[in-house]
Amino acid sequence: MLGVWHGVPFLFDDLIHLWRRSKPQGQQGKAYRGWAIYLTLAAISALVIGRPVRLIFVYTVVGSLFFPFVISTLLWMNNSRQMPAALRNGPAVNVVLGSALLLYAYLAFDALNEALGAG
Repeated sequence: MLGVWHGVPFLFDDLIHLWRRSKPQGQQGKAYRGWAIYLTLAAISALVIGRPVRLIFVYTVVGSLFFPFVISTLLWMNNSRQMPAALRNGPAVNVVLGSALLLYAYLAFDALNEALGAG
C-alpha cells in the first residue's frame, strides 16, 4: 500500500516532465503532490461516505489505468534516445509490452461498448 502511495506519484511526475521535456522535481513537484493528494482524498472520502459504491467504482476504474500508464511509460522511456543502447528494450520486450497495451485497449473498448449498451 505504501509503495503505491509513494511510487505512483513518482511515475506520474516523471511522465509529466518527459512530456514537457523538463527536469523531474520529485516530491517537491506539483505533479507528484497532486497525485499523492488524489490518492489520499479518495481513500479518506471512502471512510466519510457510508456506502461508497459509486466512489469505489470510480476509484477502481481510475486505478485500472495504472498498468497501461506503466506500460506506456516503459515503452517510451526504455526506447528513447536518451537511454544507453545497451539498456534499451529489445524487440521481444517491445512486442510483449505492446501486446499488453493492445489488450488493455481492447478490454477498455469492449467494456465501454457494453456499458453504453452497444454490445
